[in-house]
Amino acid sequence: MTKTSNMPDMHSHQHYELYFLLEGTRQVFLERSFFQMSENTFIVLPPHCPHKTEGGAYTRINLNIPAHLLSENQKKFLHKIAQKAIVLEERYRALILSLLNEACYIQSKHKNNAEEYLLPLAETVITLLSLQKNSFLNAEEKVLAKSNKNPVEILKIVHFINTNYNRPITLDMLSEKFFVSKPFLCRLFKDSTHYTIGEYLLKVRLDNAKFLLLNTKKSIEDIAECCGFSSANYFSLIFKRKIGISPLNYRKPR
Repeated sequence: MTKTSNMPDMHSHQHYELYFLLEGTRQVFLERSFFQMSENTFIVLPPHCPHKTEGGAYTRINLNIPAHLLSENQKKFLHKIAQKAIVLEERYRALILSLLNEACYIQSKHKNNAEEYLLPLAETVITLLSLQKNSFLNAEEKVLAKSNKNPVEILKIVHFINTNYNRPITLDMLSEKFFVSKPFLCRLFKDSTHYTIGEYLLKVRLDNAKFLLLNTKKSIEDIAECCGFSSANYFSLIFKRKIGISPLNYRKPR
């Protein structure tokens, strides 16, 4: 359980994040939408989903579940309800809250082997969520209008990068495609995501490369090509510089 004022940077995880907001409100920025969460709402963030939250002081509980612990049906269900604000039905709320509190305790007490303890709790939470009826908020994009931002355009640009990171992407291309000047585009993107366009593009490429290294047998050359790097040597150089370890060593069991 955490109280803070902001989590401003776009980031993603390799696990499922189950996020329950206890108090306050949060403006949620996802790869394709903006909306506001209120207290006693819940959101599922799947692996590699870029997101950030903004707002005042709040209290929340997070449960992080590695994908390999879940069955295919459980993962399909979580993806079905992912990236939507869920209002927890009152009859399940106290039970889910107690399970999430227990999960927080387990994650803090058993840092090295928390997974084996978390799985039964995670499965129970997922089962309770599946019993919810008519509790999904209409996650229409409640876009947060700000005098110096156009979040709708940023969402389009973020989505374009997320789905085309394997292709060459330049500032000139984005400026022409989205009909906005390069200086304004750079400022708008930085203000909204806290990344430059180049930083965000590189992050998306590296996040996808990490996933392929851990979950496929693709060669370093193939991964470099799949993730938009000009060569395997350049990919290895940038990966080691940013991640602190070579791609081959990152792939080794740890």
